Amino acid sequence: EGGRVNDALTALREAARLDPSRPETHLQLSRAYRSKGLLNDALKELKLAMPSEPAGLSGPYQSLEADVYMEEGLVRVQQGRLEAAAELFQKVLAVDSSHEPAKRQLAEVRKRLQDRARKKQPGGLM
Repeated sequence: EGGRVNDALTALREAARLDPSRPETHLQLSRAYRSKGLLNDALKELKLAMPSEPAGLSGPYQSLEADVYMEEGLVRVQQGRLEAAAELFQKVLAVDSSHEPAKRQLAEVRKRLQDRARKKQPGGLM
């Protein structure tokens, strides 16, 4: 699997170099970086992937916006930044209220935040 991710990274870097204006390429590159644990690189690519069109547009921009928020939320989960991840999953749902992966991730993050809060309470496990 590692070799396939490396091959994908090479191909995606080349695609981004040849046409840096394609946000989908940056989104895919971010996913590949995240899968390798290169979270800062993933976040840099997400900044390049975010559509520059005004918020509230429908169609491909709306879908891309939701995908970028979702991917950033997954990066934040990997970083252990659960509050930031929850906010991002909520942004996905604000763009697309039927986005099932965001609903699942938000529920999981909220559960982990509740578990964390319980452990910090007096008498909780530490």
